[in-house]
Amino acid sequence: IEICDFKSYEESYLQLSMMKKYLLVTVLGMALVSSCSVTTSANSSENTSNSIASESTSSGNSDSKKFNFDYGNDDFKEFFSKDSKVEIELNFKNESLYRLAQYGVNDFTHQEMYHPCDVKIVVNSKETVFKDVACRMKGNTSRNNNFIDSNGYFTSKERLCHFKLAFDKTFDSPKTNDYYIKTYTDSEKEEIDKRRLFSMKKLDLKWNKNYDVSFTKELYALDCFREENVISQHGNLVKLKISTEVDEVTMPYLAYEVIDKTLLKNIFDKEAQKGDLYKCCYTSAGKADLTETNASNTGEESNSFSPTYEIKTNEDTTNHESLSNFITKLGVRNVDANTIKKDIDELVDVDNFLRFAAMSYIVGSPDDYRNNYNNYYLYFDSSTNKAYFLPYDNDRVFGIKKDWPIDTSNQEMCSDRLTGTATNDGQGTPLVRRTIVPGSKTRPIIEEYQNIYKDYCREFAAKYLNVEKFKEYTSSFYYSSKTIDETGENMSFKDYALNKNNAISRG
Repeated sequence: IEICDFKSYEESYLQLSMMKKYLLVTVLGMALVSSCSVTTSANSSENTSNSIASESTSSGNSDSKKFNFDYGNDDFKEFFSKDSKVEIELNFKNESLYRLAQYGVNDFTHQEMYHPCDVKIVVNSKETVFKDVACRMKGNTSRNNNFIDSNGYFTSKERLCHFKLAFDKTFDSPKTNDYYIKTYTDSEKEEIDKRRLFSMKKLDLKWNKNYDVSFTKELYALDCFREENVISQHGNLVKLKISTEVDEVTMPYLAYEVIDKTLLKNIFDKEAQKGDLYKCCYTSAGKADLTETNASNTGEESNSFSPTYEIKTNEDTTNHESLSNFITKLGVRNVDANTIKKDIDELVDVDNFLRFAAMSYIVGSPDDYRNNYNNYYLYFDSSTNKAYFLPYDNDRVFGIKKDWPIDTSNQEMCSDRLTGTATNDGQGTPLVRRTIVPGSKTRPIIEEYQNIYKDYCREFAAKYLNVEKFKEYTSSFYYSSKTIDETGENMSFKDYALNKNNAISRG
């Protein structure tokens, strides 16, 4: 395993401290010393999905779907294997990277515009090269336009931005491109339309904006979700080189599988993969608390519209009936628990949701569905019309508090949202109110589901809130930082785990 030794980056950015000896979390007695081990070989026949080995309980809805996350071709699996040496190069013309930076922040009408770059990807010495790949800035609070000047020189080599690569896009439309327009033959367009990176149309690249010294807390969270049958992205720690015609910068980045139609086809069978997929975020159109859907907060993103519920599939055909029905039935008040339970059983894969909710509590992002009505995907299975929740953008997990010092480690299992997150008081999400947070006269809780959720919280804590296991997980990456000892605003994994286990033991 190679230690990630990007010195100019680390010295000015992370100032990694010396490795210390860590103690196992012992809260909740010896039962919390988990027998669950972290597999470090992505090529092991026992762990082809490159995730954390564990056993799952069967409580909850017996009709819950069990997903197989061992998908993709061999190249896909190798790309996302922790022990793979993955190097990515993005080569831009000076103008293209400068416009990407400026448009991504200052020009709202062109924020989602793609810009050309050549891409080279080397996985364990196997090289793949693409010309004129579409690339744009992605993210919300991470957007930054001050890292490059108009002459192609990097003005900052520590703080960059997140990127999205699209391998199947062309640059022949004046509607979507204002400076770089190409003419293609029919065969060239067809070839690009079919172009994939290891079966993926797109790839997300994220820089470590929250100064996680391990670089792996978000990846660990995604593996935890997936290990407990919750759909989540595959990811890996890679070395990214970004260059212009005159300058370059190299630093560690996180590479992610994108939540899109391709992922759905890998997860669901043909009858189930045709449903509506929504990206649910807290936007200017409102918060994604699943209390209301209408034309002002739901639809397809455009230059002038950032919907709270952004449709990602069936854009031209959907009438949003599944989402509308889901929100309407969940929002009914003054209905007894038994009656609403029947509706919830029809609307949601309950066991899957309780696993999603419990794991969300364990990893502890303050910017998620429960705490900030933000950062999740909602998919409606086209064979059952049941909803599935997918976690997204977990870059504030396990005690990461950089620039937003909200402590999730002491949050009670069945508490309301955290103070300092969403702007309204109390818990506004009807599904959470019915299944997790103690109910009210207008929204009585289903105690059976709350008890299952609490059991999952205890089970998942025992499996995953273990310092030595997280340390082993972090060390298993090819570009491991070889430390989990946080500095600055962020909590160490040890302190976070201790506090979270104490909170669980109280209730």
